[in-house]
Formats: sequence, structure tokens, C-alpha cells
Amino acid sequence: MAYTDEYGVQYSDDKKKLIRFESNLFSKDLAEYCVPYGTEIIGSKSLMGNKSIKVIHLPYSIRLIESEAFSDCKIDEIHFAGDIEQWLQISWKGLLSKGYRLYFNDTDLVESVIIPESISVIKESAFYYCTSLKSVIFNKNITLIEHDAFNKSGLKGILSIPKSCQTIKQLAFFNCSGITRVKIPEATQSVWYGAFSACYGVQSFVVSSGNEHLF
Repeated sequence: MAYTDEYGVQYSDDKKKLIRFESNLFSKDLAEYCVPYGTEIIGSKSLMGNKSIKVIHLPYSIRLIESEAFSDCKIDEIHFAGDIEQWLQISWKGLLSKGYRLYFNDTDLVESVIIPESISVIKESAFYYCTSLKSVIFNKNITLIEHDAFNKSGLKGILSIPKSCQTIKQLAFFNCSGITRVKIPEATQSVWYGAFSACYGVQSFVVSSGNEHLF
């Protein structure tokens, strides 16, 4: 069984999973859509190829974005009803096809973030293609920055990896062309393939003199 809302959007019967956004007479010209609170999963390929939606509102109940959920979409803005801590709880398996602006609490444009003390891992694709993000301040508990975490984001200026960070995975900061300087601390043991590839603005890459793992 499934539930379909007034715009032709199909959900699971318990309304916890968005299954499919149908292109019908009601939804084909819809430029903005609000996913209702209680939805936990944006299903695989659910909005794939949708050219009409430019602004999407996500509730803080979202926990998982499945593969290709937003593939080949034209989304310009994501308005998230929660805060940075709740955003970092989301597991992203479906990436966006273009840059987007992110808003927290539905209205606050995200240009700078301070990672809360409760967060020790920046999940994969957490800020993938988030072009509105210009700076990030990490807490002292970060041990891992997952792959694609800041891939193609709008980060600019000096990027200081926190002293606690042990691993930076592949493509974590890929194509962050606004970054001008990278500082790697003593604790970082591994930087995976392509973590800083295509960061064409980087003028200096500094590894702490006490780091015995990187050269």
C-alpha cells in the first residue's frame, strides 16, 4: 500500500519514505515542494530527472537520502527545518547534480558552519555541492572526514584540519577551488586518493612538523 499526496507525490503507507515524485498535471510545473515532517527516507530515484522543482524543504526527521534520489534534478535551494547537528545525522547516498544553496531552520542561509562538539565524524557527502558554504570550523573531536564530505562546496580561504583528525577520505575536498591554504595536523595518518584534487586555488599545503605519517 502507498499514500499519494495532492501533488502526486507517493509515500509509503506509514508516510516515512518518499517513494516517487510523479510528473502529472498537478506536479509538473511545481517549483517548490515541502516534504512533510515524519518522512525519514527520500527513496532511490524518487525525484530523478525532475526539472521543475527548484526549492525543496526537508524536515529534520530525514535520516537517509538514497542513491540517485536527486539525480539530474534542477534543485537550487534546500531548506532544512533543523540545525547543523541534525543535518550531520543524515546519511547521503544520493548526490545532487548541480550546486545548491543550503538553509538551516528553513530560512538561514548557510555560509559558515561550526561543527558541534557532539560530532566526531563528518559523514560522506554532507556538504557535497553546497556552494553557499564558504567556511567551516571543526571541533576538537573530529577523527574522520568521510569521502565527498565537502566535494565541490564553496569553501574559501584557509582550511585548518582539526588536530584530532586521523583520516581524510577520497575526494573529501575535491574541486574546492576557493581554498588557498591547507593545514594538516600531527594526528592525521592518512589522506586518501584525490582528497584535495582540483583545488586549483591552493597556494600552500602545510603538514605539521610532528606528523610522522605524511610527507
